Amino acid sequence: MATTSSLPTVAPSQTVSRPGIRASPTIEGVHSVKEASLQPIPQQHPHTAVQMNQEANSWLSPMALVFSATIAGLVWLWRRNTKPNVLEPIPFDDWAMANVSVNPELLKRFGIEPPVEDPYAGLADTILARKAPDGVPSNADDDAVGYSKSELAKDMASKYLPFDLDCPGMKVHSVDPPILTIDGFLDDADCDALMAETPSILQSSTIGAGKLEGSQGVELSQRRTSSSVLLDQNILKLRPSIAEPTSILQKRAMTLFPGAKYGPAGQLPPPGTICFESLQVARYEPGQLFMGHQDGFPLITARRNEFQRLATILVYLNDVPEGGNTRFQHLDLSFTPKKGTAVVFFPGFIDGRPDDRLLHEATAAVDEKWVAQQWVAVGVAARSAASSELLDGLDVARPDDLVARNAELEEQNRIMKEKMAAMEAHNAQAMQALEAQKKAKKKAQKKAAMPPKKGFGK
Repeated sequence: MATTSSLPTVAPSQTVSRPGIRASPTIEGVHSVKEASLQPIPQQHPHTAVQMNQEANSWLSPMALVFSATIAGLVWLWRRNTKPNVLEPIPFDDWAMANVSVNPELLKRFGIEPPVEDPYAGLADTILARKAPDGVPSNADDDAVGYSKSELAKDMASKYLPFDLDCPGMKVHSVDPPILTIDGFLDDADCDALMAETPSILQSSTIGAGKLEGSQGVELSQRRTSSSVLLDQNILKLRPSIAEPTSILQKRAMTLFPGAKYGPAGQLPPPGTICFESLQVARYEPGQLFMGHQDGFPLITARRNEFQRLATILVYLNDVPEGGNTRFQHLDLSFTPKKGTAVVFFPGFIDGRPDDRLLHEATAAVDEKWVAQQWVAVGVAARSAASSELLDGLDVARPDDLVARNAELEEQNRIMKEKMAAMEAHNAQAMQALEAQKKAKKKAQKKAAMPPKKGFGK
C-alpha cells in the first residue's frame, strides 16, 4: 500500500521559503537554507473589504465620470442633429416679451404711467356684444343687430377653418374677431369627474410656449397663480376616470370643425393639419388669477415651432358666483363662469399669424373656479412661402402678396416686441415697489408689536 509523505516534494529547480528565511539552490537536487538577516521578507496582510472598496473607487470614479461625459456628449449631438416630432420648450424670454401685458391700474397705483396706448382703441364699440349683450344665436341671421350667419361662416373658413355655426346652444358675441359661447357643451357629470380626479396631480401653473406633449411650460410667474395639469397620454392611460370625460370633450370639439384634417393627438401636426394639444385642467382658489396674456404665439415663434394655436375651447367646470371672469381686454367683453359652458375664440390665423386683439385675463377668483382648456393646434410651414398651401380649398393670398404681407408682419412683430419689453420693465418696477411696500408694512407691524422700552425717566 502506497504511503503519502507529509513533507513537500521539492523539484531540483524549486526553492522553498518561509517568512524571514531565504532559500537558494546549490547543487543538483540538494538545497541549503541561509538566514536572511539583512532584508527579511515582510508579511502580506489581506486587505479588509472597506479598504478594497476604497482602492477600487479611487480609479473607478474618474472612469465613471469620463464614461458619463462621453455618453452625455453623444446624446447631445444626436438630439442636435435629430428633428423631434414633438415641440421642444423654447426659452421663456422669447415668449414672455411677445405675450405679456401690463395692468394699467397697478402701474398708476405706484405713479407709473402706462408707456403704450391701447392699439385697438375703439374696437370694443364695434363688437356684436354692444348691440346684443347676451349674444345672438349663431344659426340664424339677425338683421336687428347686423348679424349674418353666411358672412361669418365664409369669413371663418377663409381666416381660420370651416366652423359649424349650427351647434345647439351656440351664441355669437363678437364677429370680428369671432368669439362664441356654447351652453351645455359638457355634461355636469363629466365636469364633476374632471374636478374630482385631478386635485392630486395639480401643480403650480407656468407660462411659456407650451408643448404638444409633456411639459406644461417653462417658467413660474406671479402673473399666473393657479394650479393646473396637462392630461397627457400617460395620465389618461393610468386614470380611466379622467380619460372618459376627456375623450367626450374632444369628440364634441371635433364636431365644431367639419372637414378638418386631424393628426395624432399630442404630435406636431404637418402644415394644413390640426390636432388637439393635451387637455389642461386648472383650478383657481380665492385670490388666484392669470393676468393679461395671449394664447397664440408670435409669428416668428410659430414658424420656428411649426405650429400655431388656432382655436381655444375654454370650458367652465363649475359655477362661480363671484370673481374669476374671463375678460377680453381690448374688446371690453367679459364672461361669468357657468358650469358646462364653453367659450370659443381663435388666437391664431390659419397662416400662422397671431390675433393680438384677443388679449385676455382670468380675473381674481373670489369663489373657487375650475376650467378645462382645449387648444386646437394647426401645423405652420417653417418657410412663409409654403403657407399659401396650408389647407385645400381655402382662399389665401397669392405668393407675391404673401411676401409683402410677411415683411410687414415681421416689422410689426419687431415693434410689438419692443413695446412689450417696455411694458414688462414697467411691470417689474411696479412689482418691486409693491414688494418694498409689503416689507415696510411688515416692519412697521413688527415694531408696533414690540413692548415699549423701559429706561431712565420713563
